[in-house]
This record gives sequence, C-alpha cells and structure tokens, in this order.
Amino acid sequence: MATLSHPSNPLALAVLALLFERPMHPYEMAATLKQRHKGESIKIRYGSLYTVIERLVKRGFISTKETSREGKRPDGAPTKVGFSLAFARDAKAPAIGFAVCQQHFPENFWNSAFQQHPNTASGIASVVLVAENPTDHHIFLSAFTGIRDLAATSSGITVSTPRGDIRVMDPAAFRSHFGTEPPDISHGARLAAAQFRVRDRAALNAALKAGGIAASSRMGATIVAPETAIGATLVFD
Repeated sequence: MATLSHPSNPLALAVLALLFERPMHPYEMAATLKQRHKGESIKIRYGSLYTVIERLVKRGFISTKETSREGKRPDGAPTKVGFSLAFARDAKAPAIGFAVCQQHFPENFWNSAFQQHPNTASGIASVVLVAENPTDHHIFLSAFTGIRDLAATSSGITVSTPRGDIRVMDPAAFRSHFGTEPPDISHGARLAAAQFRVRDRAALNAALKAGGIAASSRMGATIVAPETAIGATLVFD
C-alpha cells in the first residue's frame, strides 16, 4: 500500500502535479497517469490512490471542492445549504461532465414541499447517453457509480442506482425508443435524454399546453423533442 512516510512518495507527487494543472476526480487522475504512461514507473492502483489522496487532504496539501451559502425557506427564514462535488471524466465521452454531489445539510434542501411541480414530476427515472458502442463505457460507469453488475441488452447497457438509472444506447435503439434523432456522436458519447417520473399524466399535458410546449406520445410516454428542449429529449412517464 502506498504511504506518505517520505515526501518523495511517487504517487503523492504525481497527484500533486495533476492537481496543479486543474481539479480532478481520482478516476480521472488514474486515467491521466495511465494515458501518460506513468504506470511504467508508478504503481497505479485505485486503493493506493484513494489512500494517498485521503492522507494529502488530512495533511492539508489538497482539499475537496465544497460550496456553501445561506438560502431562504419559502417563508423567508434563513437557512444554510452546502455541498461538495467530485468530478470524473470518461475519455470516450469528452462532451459529458460527470460529477457526484454530497449534500451537507440535506434536511434544509431535500424537503418534499420544495419538490412539488405543476407537471407532477416526482423524480428522475434515468438519464440516457448515446454511444456507437455502449459497452465501451461499461468500465467507466462501473467505477463511477461503484456498481459492478450492469444490465446488458441488444440495445445497450443500464446502470441502476438508488436515485435512477444511467442508460447507454446505440443510435438506432434511441430512435426506436423515443422517436427523436440522437445527437452527433462522431466525437464520442453524448448525453441525449432525461426521463422523469410523473404522478398525473393529465396534469403533465395541461402544464405543457399552458406553457406552449409541443409534445408527442410514444410507447406510453410523453416526449418533448430536443428541438424544443434546448438539445435534449425529455421523456415523461
């Protein structure tokens, strides 16, 4: 296991050099080091990398990215909200930004009273990526989510998390499922759709009509095309 008992620890120095360039998630650090062939001189293992990062944080050499501010409740009372972000990058999806968020005051943010919407959306069921070869993203998504068992079908792969699924489809499957054109993936995978759970379809349709938002129906879902939704397909079911 890597340690920081000596200031010239190669992995620790490599981490500091990378963070001098810009903020990075540990997964991106490992990928960058391997891409630069640093594995020939440094043993790059995720367990050792996370241990080194934890010790660098404890010793004050580096810090995590955290944001906090004072907010207001609906009644005007002040409250505090804050979160930390960690970022990751899939080299085969350069146009997509991956991040995880830890809420520090969830009791001040995740309030059911704040989650009531006229369209009756109650949560995100999934996000959908489009890729030429969905299985190319299996390793990254497994590392990003911490979930080893991914479901694979003829149309792509799915990672099921407690807060919703991450789906990766090929272009033909995306067209078949949603009836809209997928984004250009000539430079790598792209985020193509967000799928929302709704409680009341009639209320959803009324809200869309009131907002002058064109929608269609496909496979029991209400679809808002990317031309209307600023580039993304929105799916409500």
